This record gives sequence, C-alpha cells and structure tokens, in this order.
Amino acid sequence: MGSPCSMLLIQTPCFELEDDRLEPPLGLLYLATWLNNHGYRAQIADLSSISPERWADTIPPADIYGFSTYTTTYHRTQKILTMTPIQAAELCIAH
Repeated sequence: MGSPCSMLLIQTPCFELEDDRLEPPLGLLYLATWLNNHGYRAQIADLSSISPERWADTIPPADIYGFSTYTTTYHRTQKILTMTPIQAAELCIAH
C-alpha cells in the first residue's frame, strides 16, 4: 500500500473582522483530526492575520488542498489560488 496523500486545509483570512485570530478554524480542525485518525496526512494552514505578501511562503505543497471560505473572503481564496503551489494542482470547487 502506498503512502497516504497529503492534504492541506487552508483558513482564508477575514480582514473584515477586528481580529480574525479570535475565530479559530474549528471546522478544519475537526476535519483534519478525522482524516489523520483514518490514515490520511492532513495539516492546516491558518492564514489569519498573515499579510498577503507572506501567503505563498506560508502554504506548503500538498496533493490535495481544501479551503474554508465565506462570501466576504471568497475573492481572497481566489487570490491565494493564483499565488501558491495550488495553481498547478487539479481544481475542484464545491459549494
């Protein structure tokens, strides 16, 4: 059996909040815990309070990427897609 694929779950920052670090990515944490407990390798990149200039350096390569995004942060998620290793990955958007 081959090694499990690597998954990176990304919390898109929400600059509209006074301090987006006060909104932890609980959904991503629950999902990553479940994935890790079932034989996958899942990590989280919480981009809260990280400036856009540092996003590309903060996101490591992975086989599969997942995002937590809201209507107000969707445009930021699209920007992250264009400036990271994700741009070379196969893209599937689920609403």
